Amino acid sequence: MKTFRCISFFVPLLLSPVAVSAQSAPVGSTSTSESTEAKTPVMLSPFQVSTDNDVGYAAANSLSGSRLNTELRNTPAAISVFTKEFLDDIGALSTFGAMEYAMNASREFTDYTGLASAQQSDGNIQVRGFTGASLGRDFFTWRVSSDVFNTERLDFSRGPNSILFGVGGPGGIVNTTTKRAHGTGKSTDQVQVRVGSWDDYRAIVDVNRSIGKTVAVRANVLWQDRKSWRDFEFLKSKAVALTTTYRPFRHTEIRLQGEYADRQQLNAMPWPSSDYTGDWIAAGRPVAANNTEAVGGTIANGNRFVVFDALGATPLVAWTGTRQTTRAPGAPTLTGNARALTDFSLVPRAAYLGGPGTGSDNWYRTWSGFIEQRFGDLVLEVAYNRQRDLRRADFGVSWNNMGAFADVNALIPSTPLPNGSLPANAGQRNPNVGKLYVQAQPGYRDIDNDTQTWRATAAYELDLKKRRLGVHRFAALASSEQTVGFTEALNEVNVTPVGNATYPLDLTSANNQLWRRTYLDFSSGDPRKRGGLDYKEFPLVNANGFTSGFRRTGDTSNVQTTTTDSLMLAGQSSFWSDRIIGTWGLRRDLQDFWNGANATRDPITREFSRKQAKQTNTDFAGNTRTYGLVFRALPWLGLVFNNSNNFVPQTPIDINDQPMGPRFGQGTDVGVKLAFWQGKVNVNISRYKLSETNRTANDASVTTSLVPAINEIWEALGRLDKQIASPRDSVDNSGRGWEVEVTANPTRSFRVALNASETGVVQSRTLPRAGAYLASNLALWQQNATRPLISPFTGIDTNVNPTIADAIRSANTWLAVIRRAEGQSPRQTVKYRVNGFGTYTFRQSGAWYDSLSLGGGVNYRSKPVTGYDATRNFAPVFGGEVILINAMLGKTWSTKFGPFRTQLNIDNLLANDDLIITDKDNTGTYRFLFQQPRRWSVTVTRSF
Repeated sequence: MKTFRCISFFVPLLLSPVAVSAQSAPVGSTSTSESTEAKTPVMLSPFQVSTDNDVGYAAANSLSGSRLNTELRNTPAAISVFTKEFLDDIGALSTFGAMEYAMNASREFTDYTGLASAQQSDGNIQVRGFTGASLGRDFFTWRVSSDVFNTERLDFSRGPNSILFGVGGPGGIVNTTTKRAHGTGKSTDQVQVRVGSWDDYRAIVDVNRSIGKTVAVRANVLWQDRKSWRDFEFLKSKAVALTTTYRPFRHTEIRLQGEYADRQQLNAMPWPSSDYTGDWIAAGRPVAANNTEAVGGTIANGNRFVVFDALGATPLVAWTGTRQTTRAPGAPTLTGNARALTDFSLVPRAAYLGGPGTGSDNWYRTWSGFIEQRFGDLVLEVAYNRQRDLRRADFGVSWNNMGAFADVNALIPSTPLPNGSLPANAGQRNPNVGKLYVQAQPGYRDIDNDTQTWRATAAYELDLKKRRLGVHRFAALASSEQTVGFTEALNEVNVTPVGNATYPLDLTSANNQLWRRTYLDFSSGDPRKRGGLDYKEFPLVNANGFTSGFRRTGDTSNVQTTTTDSLMLAGQSSFWSDRIIGTWGLRRDLQDFWNGANATRDPITREFSRKQAKQTNTDFAGNTRTYGLVFRALPWLGLVFNNSNNFVPQTPIDINDQPMGPRFGQGTDVGVKLAFWQGKVNVNISRYKLSETNRTANDASVTTSLVPAINEIWEALGRLDKQIASPRDSVDNSGRGWEVEVTANPTRSFRVALNASETGVVQSRTLPRAGAYLASNLALWQQNATRPLISPFTGIDTNVNPTIADAIRSANTWLAVIRRAEGQSPRQTVKYRVNGFGTYTFRQSGAWYDSLSLGGGVNYRSKPVTGYDATRNFAPVFGGEVILINAMLGKTWSTKFGPFRTQLNIDNLLANDDLIITDKDNTGTYRFLFQQPRRWSVTVTRSF
């Protein structure tokens, strides 16, 4: 009902000028001749950005600053545009691929979002050092890293621009402008094929056609099959996009567009596997003669009961009570991150231990409709968009268990299997003793997001120049968006337990879990021995009383319904012959969030049910504003100021079982815009400040260590009702920096884009709720400090008869570790970034080098913050800087079949293979990212 109340309130404001405009502004008669109609130009829509005026790497207009089609030089907001020509020259295939050249931005691989986003989605974006920037598509909400096959250009808006998005991250938004059907202008028909390193094959088709004088249709088709330098990694994409434009009258336009894509992919973990053998190797590779002997570098095997080795002579073995090699100790100042394995003689650099069973299948479909009508100086648009994004992410080996263990047990165990039988060679010599293996409990996650958006927009221009009062343009928007999201995670278990004390009917019991194991042999010609197997290829049915299936062993399903109603009013005023341009905007956002609840458990199997939809409700409301000024002191010099804020509802429940509440962002930009040689060279220089408060902190150690230690205390006290269900807390961040951008097309043959940035971010108010929680309960806990904890122990830094006192110490230790970023730059903060790409095309008619293009680019990243030095008051510790050189060579050929263009792109030309350090403190280096090796691609394009 709130949706209709907002629209019913706002629509009269939108339509009130219509009657006046209809009476005072002449409307073309239906009897106008075709010749007159053809000669009358169609006025540019204020809601659509045309790329016709984009030249080389320089874009002319943008919607990103004001929701009005505004010249970039008159826009106070910080906006960068990647034109189609630039995207083609750098060889970008997706939004995230183009991010390598984006101003002060990158993909997100911090502990906040790196694991989940890289495996279960396409990833997150970091802008100006702030995580979670928004993605947009034609200024609708978007969740996919769009392939460029249907992309006209990319707009990067930095800062919390509330006019563009009232609900969004403070870093900014990356918007994709899709291709549209057109009836006139330059032909866009194109066929393109590409081949590249590691069996990379790709083809796209782009066809645009006019049907009569009023209808245009366009189709874009994509096919891609790509492998990688990493084992098992691949991407298979099929997509089609259709769009049509219909102009029944000169001032009326109707557009329909839709896209469908199916992508199967496997994203290998971007950092090396954890080290599970270093201590054992340092101890001399000892063997446990009777399987239980405590030898160096090993611990007793816990609840990993039935292990399935599909390629082994004895597939099912119960390894409980045997020995297992230990994980390398975690970094004391890096929230427990384990040391990565860097001995590539044990596990090669290209190996991916997850194997082929850790892929994902993602398909999405989206369609939009737009109706636009002009009444003199008033333009109205009504738009609708629906998108559905479905994913299934398979975890053959979860990333938390990604590492090679060593089998140190001399014998095959004599432990009964579910049907009471023993392994065929129980008690005999273990043929795999000393070998490396990878194992984990398989599972999968289903994700389904369905979003519908209605949007009504109005634009009006008021020209008062004759009265010396300037020109004023106004935009108003009313929108309603609803997203229904479903997620759930299931794990593989024995669905036919016998129901005795060892294998109870409780499917959530650890003894009924199935762990799949693969013994590794990187010298073998069998690729299956290089990582975990695909569990779908090796089903387990009635094997020694074990039939595998996937069940909800935790309360992991959820149905979330989010409705966001928005009202926005913006304006831009120009005075003194465009010497002074002011921009302002006000926005109101209301969000209703319904969460699922009331999951039940089967009384016998203890399996969790799906949560029911719309069980708990939270309302949010926020007002945001933007205002800015461009003062063109000289024809080539503009002074710029912009201030804006943002509002982000946060639906999670915090550590106190209360709603997190919204987070807020605040940003200010001050700078200059320079334009030389009739706009052929443009330079933007700006200084910015940016802050956010109450950001949800998803630090891994909160979930895996801090909260579990607290819950161990409540379990020991018999107060399970007091255990923390949601571990979330918050942090604040503030930053400031410089940004410089140069876009130049000084001649028809030369074009260059360059950007450089300095970023400083400081973290504060880290986990305030957790600190208060520990302080408020400390007295009660200390009264029972000697009470023993109940096994198994989680989050405790000792396993030797731990007590509540040990759990208190562990909780305080983990909180102190996490808070070591307080007053410092968060980990993975990069202070300096430089990106540049330039191309020169030779033009000499008749010469062999005519139309030959030479291009090159550079990506530089300064040393990132990787951790903190406990011996120097937790001063930042830095990793290594990164410099990548890229090259491009292109040529257009005239043939009897028409003109063809060939283009060679080489990324990482100098084959830089340094490991990119992400986690390092005064005790050593713990985790890295792999650098993409040198990669080449050849693209052949036939344009018509």
